[in-house]
Amino acid sequence: MLRTAAGLRWQARAWLLVAMLVSAVSVPAVESDQFYFIGFEAPLGSISQTGQAQSGVLLRWDTLEGELPPDLQSFELSRDGELLATLPASGHMSVAEIAALYALPQSERLRLEAMRWLSEETPDTPVDAGNLAGVLVDRVLASVPRARLSSRIDPNIAVARYRGFRDQPPGLGTFSYTLIGRLADGGTVALGTLDIEVDGISDALAAGQDLAQVQMRRCDAPEAAKDHGGVALNWRHPGANPIEHYAWSLRIAGYDLYRTSSDIDAPPMPLDLRALAASTAHDPAGRIALAGLEKVNDQPIIVAGSATQQSQYQGFNPAFAQFFETHAELLQAGVQPGGRRGYYLVARDQSGNWGDTAVLDVSVPDLSAPPAPWNVRVLPSRATGDVRLMWPQVSVLNYFPVHQAGRQYCNLASADVDGRLDFVYDGETCDQGRTQSVDLEVAEYRVYRFTNSRQALDFVDGDGDGFHDDDERLGLADPGTACDPELPDPDLSPLS
Repeated sequence: MLRTAAGLRWQARAWLLVAMLVSAVSVPAVESDQFYFIGFEAPLGSISQTGQAQSGVLLRWDTLEGELPPDLQSFELSRDGELLATLPASGHMSVAEIAALYALPQSERLRLEAMRWLSEETPDTPVDAGNLAGVLVDRVLASVPRARLSSRIDPNIAVARYRGFRDQPPGLGTFSYTLIGRLADGGTVALGTLDIEVDGISDALAAGQDLAQVQMRRCDAPEAAKDHGGVALNWRHPGANPIEHYAWSLRIAGYDLYRTSSDIDAPPMPLDLRALAASTAHDPAGRIALAGLEKVNDQPIIVAGSATQQSQYQGFNPAFAQFFETHAELLQAGVQPGGRRGYYLVARDQSGNWGDTAVLDVSVPDLSAPPAPWNVRVLPSRATGDVRLMWPQVSVLNYFPVHQAGRQYCNLASADVDGRLDFVYDGETCDQGRTQSVDLEVAEYRVYRFTNSRQALDFVDGDGDGFHDDDERLGLADPGTACDPELPDPDLSPLS
C-alpha cells in the first residue's frame, strides 16, 4: 500500500502529490507533456483466480499526452537506493521478450483476452499464442496513441514499452522507489519518488461514484421515444473533489459492467465482483462467468468528463451518459422494454484487476403507447343527466379479433405473457420482415373533457401529467421545459 511521507495509509490524494511533483521537473518537455509516476500493490494475475495468491508492486510511468523529449535517453528505477533496472526511454522489447511476458502463468488471462480482442479485428486471420507478440508489435506498439491506451489496460504492454515494471520486494515493509531520467548529455533528472507499503493486501480501487440511470430524451420533442428500450448510465471517477478524481483517474484503466441475467422484482443485492472473480476460473477466451450475471461490455469502458449544460436553455440539453445500450442491443441480449435488472459497475486498474463494486437498480424504459380504445360508446342517463363512456378493455384478447386485416401476427402463443402483439404486414414474414409491435399492457385509462373540439385538437401533453405543454413550457425558446416542471402555474389544474 502507498503511504505518504507522514506515514498515512494510502489515499488517492497521495498519488496526485506524486503526479504534481513529477510535473515540475526541470526538463521543460516532460513538464509540458504531463508525465506521471505511480505505483501500488496488486495481484500478479488479472481479475480471475489465476495469479491472485501472489502480489507484487506495479510501477507505471508515462505521458498523458504528447511524446517524451528526444534528449531523454533512459530510465533508471531504484528501490531503497538499489538499482532495479535501466530501461530505454523509447522503443519496445523484442518479439521474443514480449512472448516471454505472456508465457508467464499469471499472464494467462491477459494473453487470452488480448488474443480474443485482436482476433475480432481480423476474423480471417486469428491471433494465437504463437503470433500474439508479433501482432502486438505490428498493430499496437507501432501506434503511439494505441500503445499508450493499451498500456493502461494491459500491464504487459506497459512493461514491453518500458513504461512499467513489476517488482516483488524482499518481504513486507515500506519501500522507496525512485525514477530517474538520464539525458543525452549524461545529466540526470529526478522524475519521481514513491513510498509504498507492501503488506500482502492489494490496493483496490474505490467504486465509481454517482452511478445513475439518465434520460436522453425530451418529452415534448420528436426524439421523445429515444429512451425506449435503451439504458443510459452515467457515473464519475471516485474521489471527494477534483484533485482526488484526477488522482484516481491516473490508475483507472476503464470500467466493466455486469447485469443480472434475468429480471428482478426487488432491489438488487450488493455484490463484490472482485472477490467473486478472484475465486472463479476464466474461460478459454479469458472471460469470467459469474453466476446469475452477464457481462455487458466487451472491452473496458473509457469514461469522459460530464458535458456542461447551457443554463439559459432549461431542459434543452439531454443528460450526459458514459454508456448507452440501444434498444436493438438489449433485445439481442434478451432484455425487453419494461424489464428490470440489477447493474454492477466495477473499475479496472492498470494492473488489470478490479476494484470495489457499485450497484444500480435499472428499469428499462417502455415508452411505446398502447392503442387508443375503440368502439367507444356514449350512454347518457335521462334520469340523472350523467354521461357514461364505455369501451372494450385494451388487451390481447380484445385487440386481436378486430385487428387482423393485412397483418400476420408473430407471437400469438406468448402475447399474454409478453404484453404485446408483434406482427408484420402482408407480404412479409416474421423471420425477415419489419416487425411492428402493439403494446397492450395498460395500467390506467385517462379521460379528458374539453369545452369544444378545437380545444381538444390543440391539447398536447408530452409527459402525460394532465397539463397542456404550452402551459408548462417556460417560453418558446425553452424546449423541454414542458417535461415535469418544478411547479406549474398554481391557477392551472390538470384536465381529467
